[in-house]
Amino acid sequence: MLPDIVDSQQTGFVSGRSIVENVRSLRLAQEWAQITEQKVIFVKLDFSKAYDRVSHTYLWETLQAIGLEDGNLQRIQGLVRSGSAAVHVNGQFTEEFQVQRGVRQGCLLAPLLFAVSTQPLMRLLREEEREKRLTGLNMGGERTLLHQLYADDTGINVTMEEIHFNRLQEVIHRFERCSWARLNMSKSLIMPLAPTVIPNWVQTTGCRVAGPGTNFLYFGISASCPVDEHAIAQSVVAKVEKKLAHWSNRLLSWPAKTLLLKHVLSATPLYELLSVGLASEGIEALERLCRHFLWGWSEQGNPKKALISWERIAQTKANGGLGWIPIKDRAKAFHVKIISQLLQGTEAEWAVLARRRIPTTLTLPQAALLMKGNTAGVTRSWGKCTALLRKGGIITVNEGLQTHHEGHSWAQSLRQRGIHPEEDEMVAIEELEAWILNVRVIENSKELLMGWRWTEDNKQVTWTESTKCWTSKFGKPGDFEELLNNRWGVISIETSWNWRWKHLWAAPVSYRPRVWLWKFLQRRFFMGKKALEIGIDDGICKRCRDTVESLEHCFWFCMKGRQRREDLRDLGILLDSRQGILDNVDRALRLASSNPAFLVGLRLFIDSTWRERNDKVLRGRLSQYPTRNFLKELALEVESIPTLKTGKRQLTAIMEAKRTIERWRHTWRPSGTVETNLTAETDATEEMAARSRMVSLSTSSTVDLKLAATRTEATLCS
Repeated sequence: MLPDIVDSQQTGFVSGRSIVENVRSLRLAQEWAQITEQKVIFVKLDFSKAYDRVSHTYLWETLQAIGLEDGNLQRIQGLVRSGSAAVHVNGQFTEEFQVQRGVRQGCLLAPLLFAVSTQPLMRLLREEEREKRLTGLNMGGERTLLHQLYADDTGINVTMEEIHFNRLQEVIHRFERCSWARLNMSKSLIMPLAPTVIPNWVQTTGCRVAGPGTNFLYFGISASCPVDEHAIAQSVVAKVEKKLAHWSNRLLSWPAKTLLLKHVLSATPLYELLSVGLASEGIEALERLCRHFLWGWSEQGNPKKALISWERIAQTKANGGLGWIPIKDRAKAFHVKIISQLLQGTEAEWAVLARRRIPTTLTLPQAALLMKGNTAGVTRSWGKCTALLRKGGIITVNEGLQTHHEGHSWAQSLRQRGIHPEEDEMVAIEELEAWILNVRVIENSKELLMGWRWTEDNKQVTWTESTKCWTSKFGKPGDFEELLNNRWGVISIETSWNWRWKHLWAAPVSYRPRVWLWKFLQRRFFMGKKALEIGIDDGICKRCRDTVESLEHCFWFCMKGRQRREDLRDLGILLDSRQGILDNVDRALRLASSNPAFLVGLRLFIDSTWRERNDKVLRGRLSQYPTRNFLKELALEVESIPTLKTGKRQLTAIMEAKRTIERWRHTWRPSGTVETNLTAETDATEEMAARSRMVSLSTSSTVDLKLAATRTEATLCS
């Protein structure tokens, strides 16, 4: 109820609003004032003891004015009026008397009541603005930015004219007489939004003046005119150095340093990253401090040599790292989060200013790199982000692994209507905002946890894992069947897709292979063929430069795809190249109950091929994915297969799959060897020898598997 009562300018104690909105508004207002050359001052008002001075009579009248029912008003009055106080003088207490002003510190209801008590002040400011007696920062059109509050901290933008400032003082005095509040002029501050000459009358107001080069703290963030990115970065680095100085005298173990690095040092700059961001020099300085803290210092005071590369430290624990999220990746994640809030239609003042200034925020390669990020921060933020890909891009809405929406080319649709984004940018932005609002995004987390939801063109298909089935909610029967058949170029009835769905979720493998294969079955990959259709690329495969890159070409006919299939064949996972990809997926689903490793191997084949493709397209280099890395991932996947609540045959198959993987591991690299940095010739020799051992192993593995399965089944029966 409170967001509907209290104006959006009050961000304190209201659900869905945050203190960072005030900081963003000030930063964007400074940039906008400098661009438009508006002479506006920012007045930061300081009310002394604001919590303790709220008049109860004023509070009851305010609650009545907003339409609170009498019953609820009486309950609130009973809670507030029940307080009493006494004065302690010379060891004796006076008689108790009823408190007439203030809201209780620590009471759960107190911040909500205080937020409501600021509503009359905001209404007075709006009336003055409507009558043109106060003028704020013009944000374009008829909208202006006049005031922004967080609890009692009030920031007001007013034109740099003495008559307007005097009018502002009259409004504040009216509010003081009604609410018994008191403005402390000596602690209030005046700062021009854009660099300009400060008039003489400002010095006579009794407020502090933040001229050029003067820094002050605004909600914990260093602010100045003009904006000093270096000062903000320095303040954050100073806070981290202060923490490190406190820890330098302690003998910390490696686990203790890791814990402090992940949960204390990394959390220090989060507020600045989310509100205004940090310059690249600040991020580099913070990561340098983190590296030196982790490895320690020598007796001469120099940082010790790192034993492991910082890129490896930043990897997940499954990949051999510490699971630490680098600060630069957190900065990307928060940037994407801000874009998400911006494109989801928030009406906050900072968002209005941002839409005036930031029509384009991401390009296709940048968005793809963010989606490929393996750190938790980028992945989680991107999962909630609506990414704008302008000039021939597509709209992608991605709710983690659950929701994906691909729209048509926005720029192409505008050109068909006679609107050119490059020439008429403002009209294009308005059209884009209206189009984004029509994109359906599922935000019900409970439903997402139950199963998988996917939307496309106002048509919705819902899969529920618990019932092992899917139900279609298209306009007419057969739409879903027609959609997937067109994507694969096959003629498959709806029952066949239902069979694939049931067998995929009934397979005794972990959640990740199922999710990845189901995404693959829906062809949720942005290939060169799609880029050619929307006109942003020639669509030629960047790896072989042979033909237009389609999904079949990337995974089946491309040179790198064929090499990966050869590696899999030596590991006993045979993919029939004479059949299509869809046929091999069906074969893997049929064999999933008897050989779970085959289904996991198919997923890893798709994953590794896709990774090599992305490295070539996005980074200009083709990374090598050795077979031994595939073997390690395959072993980890099979070891994670759940063994509880499975039948006897499935349990036997899982145990045999794990034993097979264990044989592969010992055959590939004997136990007890130490991994070293081998040269390219050594790797090639080792790989050829291992392949020959695999071929000899595959001829005798069938008999061994049958004998082991018989022994295991007999043991289980006994």
